[in-house]
Amino acid sequence: ASDFISKPWDDNQLLKTISTAIGINVSETQNVLSRKELDENYDFSNIIGESPAMLKCLNTIARIARTDASVLILGESGTGKEVISDAIHRNSARANNDIVKVNLGGITPSLFESEMFGHVKGAFTDAKQDRTGRFGLADKGTLFLDEIGELDKSSQVKLLRVLQDQNFQMVGSSTNTSVDVRVISATNQNLERMV
Repeated sequence: ASDFISKPWDDNQLLKTISTAIGINVSETQNVLSRKELDENYDFSNIIGESPAMLKCLNTIARIARTDASVLILGESGTGKEVISDAIHRNSARANNDIVKVNLGGITPSLFESEMFGHVKGAFTDAKQDRTGRFGLADKGTLFLDEIGELDKSSQVKLLRVLQDQNFQMVGSSTNTSVDVRVISATNQNLERMV
């Protein structure tokens, strides 16, 4: 199993999920490309190195970049997780749209919904005008969620809902907003140990 679909499903989302699964599986059968071959076909201009580990990483990026698969990047602090997310976005079909970056370690639980989903004027005391959240800003593009391992449990539940359905409600609104966003997450935490 490479993904799941929750009921009731949206036909367009179902087709996108199937297309992504096929794209990843077809690409897995390709040979490992050399750095020269990768550079001829992909934009890895911000990444240096030709070690076997780096070539394996770049081949993985090449395999998944053109799909709409969500991606989790794991690695120690300072290893270039954000550089990898940029490379995935730059080589995707979404490259002409924005990549919106969010440091989840810097967002308090009380501000999470407003930051991520936006709010309407009058939703709370300081809401003097409508504000588009990060998901809205990333529509048709990529949303990079850095430090996903720092997200508290109550915010995880709110995030899960929009990741499953690709729609959300702005704070103070009663209508759903739909988005088409590819999510790339990164963490330096050991998620298996945390679970």
